[in-house]
Amino acid sequence: MTGVSGKNKALKDAAKDLQNKLTEMEKRLWVSPDVKGIIDDRSLMAEVDAAGGPVFSTFEPPSATARTYLEQTEAAARKTFADFNKLFAEDVAAFRRKVGESKIELLSEQEAISIE
Repeated sequence: MTGVSGKNKALKDAAKDLQNKLTEMEKRLWVSPDVKGIIDDRSLMAEVDAAGGPVFSTFEPPSATARTYLEQTEAAARKTFADFNKLFAEDVAAFRRKVGESKIELLSEQEAISIE
């Protein structure tokens, strides 16, 4: 029998939806070094790197501008991490429940191998 049953199709669709959400979250956090070409990196990691530049480039205390940039970066990090935590608490948890309810066995138990 080919094709996917309705129940399994729903699970497959949920997996694809979750994968898309996780990919979008990853893009908000960082840009993989595997990405080719010139990109407009607006990830949180890029913001942290940019905010740290003026702070680490001098032995003087951070300027008012540098402090403002650090505060903006902290706010962006708080928002991103809140969204990250929400994604795992809701979407990932719901998908785990769906997988558990589907009774899919990835690695079923096997009898021990014996030589008689």
